[in-house]
Amino acid sequence: MTQLLKKRKFNFLDYLLNPYVISFCITIGVLLLLPNYFNKYLLIEGNDKKFNTKDSRFFYEDIDNDGLSEKVILINNNETKKASYMLFHDNGDLIDQFNLDTEFDLDKQAWFQDTNANNIKEIYILTKSNDSIFLTIQEHISWEKPVKEKVFVDAITPFNGVYHFRGGRPSSLYNLNYPKKYVHFSICVGYGGNPRSVYRYDPTTKTILKSPHLTNSFGISDFFDVDDDGKAEIFLGSYATANTIDSIFTKKSDSKIWMNFLDDNLTFLFEPKAYPFIGTLYQKGIIENEQKFIISLIDSKEKEKGTSKLLKQNTQGEIVLEKILDNCDYSKIKKVKNDEFLTLDQLNRKIRVFNYELDQIDEIYVGGNYGSYYTYDINKDNRKELILYDNNVYTLTIYDESLKHAVSVSLPTSKTKLVEIGVRYPNATDSQIFIHLESGVFYYNYVLNPYYPVRFLFYFGVYGFVLLLTFLIAKGQQIREQRKRKLEKEIADLQLKTIKNKVDPHFVFNAMNTISEMSLMDDKLEIDRFISRFSNFMRGTLEHSDKISTTLKEEITYTENFIKLQQIRFNHQFEYSISVDKNIDKSFKIPKHSIFSYVENALKYGLPSQEKGNLKIKIDKIKQQIVIQIQDNGAGFNKANKKNHKGTGNGLKIMNKIFNLYENRYKTKIEHTVQELKNETEIKGVLVTIKITPNTKN
Repeated sequence: MTQLLKKRKFNFLDYLLNPYVISFCITIGVLLLLPNYFNKYLLIEGNDKKFNTKDSRFFYEDIDNDGLSEKVILINNNETKKASYMLFHDNGDLIDQFNLDTEFDLDKQAWFQDTNANNIKEIYILTKSNDSIFLTIQEHISWEKPVKEKVFVDAITPFNGVYHFRGGRPSSLYNLNYPKKYVHFSICVGYGGNPRSVYRYDPTTKTILKSPHLTNSFGISDFFDVDDDGKAEIFLGSYATANTIDSIFTKKSDSKIWMNFLDDNLTFLFEPKAYPFIGTLYQKGIIENEQKFIISLIDSKEKEKGTSKLLKQNTQGEIVLEKILDNCDYSKIKKVKNDEFLTLDQLNRKIRVFNYELDQIDEIYVGGNYGSYYTYDINKDNRKELILYDNNVYTLTIYDESLKHAVSVSLPTSKTKLVEIGVRYPNATDSQIFIHLESGVFYYNYVLNPYYPVRFLFYFGVYGFVLLLTFLIAKGQQIREQRKRKLEKEIADLQLKTIKNKVDPHFVFNAMNTISEMSLMDDKLEIDRFISRFSNFMRGTLEHSDKISTTLKEEITYTENFIKLQQIRFNHQFEYSISVDKNIDKSFKIPKHSIFSYVENALKYGLPSQEKGNLKIKIDKIKQQIVIQIQDNGAGFNKANKKNHKGTGNGLKIMNKIFNLYENRYKTKIEHTVQELKNETEIKGVLVTIKITPNTKN
């Protein structure tokens, strides 16, 4: 079993080191580091003129139904401080500025709707005068002279003597269920507490219909025909903010989330239901297997009082399915497909996709602090894109309907508030996203990337290049390994020659003769020492015959065994000494036989025959160099060669070659010199100096 596991491990390692696998991994890394030029869609900044947008609000709408967007800018009249708007043709030319006699609400809210079906959309603007709220209607049948109408809506309860309100347009204005013959809107007064209601304007009768007080702050989130009467009911997105509301308007508390559904007459479809905590509530209508249901998202901000949850309710308001949502902070419900909806988990920075059984079927990590998100059919292809805006780093991100293709752009601005995001159609072919911030308006064309279809060719091209590079590197490594093996073989061959020189028959015969002579002298102890040293020497010679380097300690031991053998053989006719600097690491690697070859040469050819011989071996460390000196007191080169004319000198020549090859192989610099020592009249010996400078990079 162990052997099988080892074999599998070995095979897996071989697989990982395969050039094709290595190239694939490198390619993935390179593509991740490169800018993504192959997104399915691109955001390209437009060249439109950017206006000073302080205290203004931009809208783009196809008012005359020609497929192109006109521009409407809500601004305050500098002279009267009243509400006004500037209207531009779709080519960008200014038509005129139109002044009103009332003031804007806090958000400068407007929307566009063709209620009389004449293919000209009216402009609806909520304004106020003192404590009165008005619905101002401008219809540009003639661009320069609109048909004007102003309808009283409601009275405002003051807070600290100030009259403020926020108007809300329906977020589902272009929902197929939206009753286009009416105008729906919402009004919320914050601390004043009233009004907090939904309103319906009937252009035919010129009347305003008002819902009951709705307690929470809210907005219209959906229109959906719940009871199949051909008239759409109204779903609300509510948020409880714990405002104190005067009891004359309602007995209900704004410290609770109230679930309200309104019928087409703006009365409660079901009895309002309270959830006893601060938080938000969003609702959407769905059709599943030809049955209608309501999906509600309740997001608690007080987890100790109640949990966040998803609810599925039938058309009578009864809960048929419930799913608890833990550790999350959800925002709104967006329907993306016929059988799916999504919501943004702001705490965990994820888009979560659910089916109609409330099971999470997908999640996408978006990373940013996306406090605002919208759905628009940007390309007019009947598929809605998801638009996210990061309030902290001012980044716009768009996902297609599949949520598989995203493109992002960072806006060239900072420390500014988002006012509006929408879609603009500047011509018959292009679609633009416009982002209105307090510091300016930015335009981006959302287009298909022409390089997207050829992305795989690029990927394969990168992979092919990396694969070629990998093969070239592998080939270069192979050539270096071949050169390395060749050098090692040459060194080994040369060292085998030196071994043959050391163990030639003459040396062995001389050793045997020495043992024989010692036996005649009956010196058993000396014979034992000699045989022991001889066996150690032969063992060291043969055991390390396959090595091209040895440690300094091994080389010294091997050489000293040889010297002591020769001392016994020549009856101690010479003396020797070996000194090693204590700062030298004896495990330091040197070429094999570096010391031995010169010592063997000195004992064989250099020592004097008439006087006591002297052999000195000294090893020092000078800076980073190891300096080896071998000195004898012999007669020098010429006399030694005449005296020992049988010597060929091959051993020293071989060592020269070994040093050169060793230096090429290990990048270890080796210098060596052989010089005669002289006084004024005669030669006193030979000094061999070997300087080894290690390669510090290895």
